[in-house]
Amino acid sequence: MTARSGLVLATFSATMVYGRPHIATAAECAATPTQPARPPAPATEPDAPSTALRTAAETSTGTTALAAQPDAAASTTASADTSVASADTSVASASTATTGATQALAIGAVSCSGTCVSSSAFAEDHGYWAVNGTSTGLPAGTLVSLYYSYNNGAWARVRDARTTTTGTWSVSPPPVTSGGGCRWMATTGGSPTVTTSLRSRIISRTVAPRAAFIRATGTYASTAARMSLWGSVRPGVAGRTVTVQRYYSGAWHDVGSATTGTDRNYYWHTSLGTNTLASYTFRVRYLTQHHGWAAYSPAITLRRVLPADSVRLTDAQARGVLAYKGIPVASSGACSSRYSASCTALDTIRTATIRQALRVRDSGCPITVTGGTETGHATGTYSHWTGYKIDLAMTSGVSAYVGRVAASQGGPYWYSYPTRYFNEVSHWDLTVIE
Repeated sequence: MTARSGLVLATFSATMVYGRPHIATAAECAATPTQPARPPAPATEPDAPSTALRTAAETSTGTTALAAQPDAAASTTASADTSVASADTSVASASTATTGATQALAIGAVSCSGTCVSSSAFAEDHGYWAVNGTSTGLPAGTLVSLYYSYNNGAWARVRDARTTTTGTWSVSPPPVTSGGGCRWMATTGGSPTVTTSLRSRIISRTVAPRAAFIRATGTYASTAARMSLWGSVRPGVAGRTVTVQRYYSGAWHDVGSATTGTDRNYYWHTSLGTNTLASYTFRVRYLTQHHGWAAYSPAITLRRVLPADSVRLTDAQARGVLAYKGIPVASSGACSSRYSASCTALDTIRTATIRQALRVRDSGCPITVTGGTETGHATGTYSHWTGYKIDLAMTSGVSAYVGRVAASQGGPYWYSYPTRYFNEVSHWDLTVIE
């Protein structure tokens, strides 16, 4: 390209020197050319071209013939044009070098937005990559592609952006979905493996191979209320599912689930153990969305407890608590209605009364409840009907317990705060006043 441009320029210069344009015919090309008139040559100029030059001229085209003439002016012009062409090439090279130097693409930052573990280590599912950068020498609107490589694997295109009038660019933050080593690069010409693309430097970040910290909190629950478990996922986002597990039979078992709210907290409730005094051990598990990394909360034990002493229980609640402790309820009519004297009812019985029966059982002796809140007993403020009394079958174990913990009040009466014991021969009558 350069040599041909030089020849064209030489032809144009020769035409201008001699003052007349001339286009050779086919016959003239075949004939021996006649050298045109020219100004006097210097004394040192040779009289005629060498045989080699002439032979070359005779076997060449007209354009080449002009360039091959031993014409000082033409030779000088051709030489100058060749120098110009060389200079053009140098300028082009310099321009290319300048372009490469002034056009640049850079990643300004790759950071985690939202809930991050730290600026360089993130937990999966719990943050967003915030990627932005600058460009130099690129027109506004230039397409910039963001590429991502996981653990030094193949580059994958993530998002596109366009440069602004000030040369900046940014992409909408993609979520953190992978763990391990993450590499980022921006290009303007496709994949980072394409050598013609303008590429930024590589920025590396690490996603911690773990999920998050799970906190679980619970409280003692009464026999009637639901047990509650709550906690948080940190760092975390709304809408993630956590699994509640319970430990029994030597292993952990899934028993429920909950979803994190906008505050990244979860709440779980269960009626497990209602009307009992049971205790249960739970933990909470979180699995990351993409790779299934698991995080577990510490184990926590929730226990069913009796409500306040003044709280009145339903028949089902009272029976459930007694049954949990292995205490049977007996009646001649095998029923539980309050309105039949042949039944044993526990409806509306006070918690304090049930609690005292449990104390007797916890002493180690078996007991059987034979009377509760059913009709047929003496009336009064602190009576069976009002829930202050309970009857226990007469056994040597109960008698020994009374003699050990209570003081005789004379006759069949014994007392130990808050309970008064009355020996009715067939059973012990307990009145609990707190």
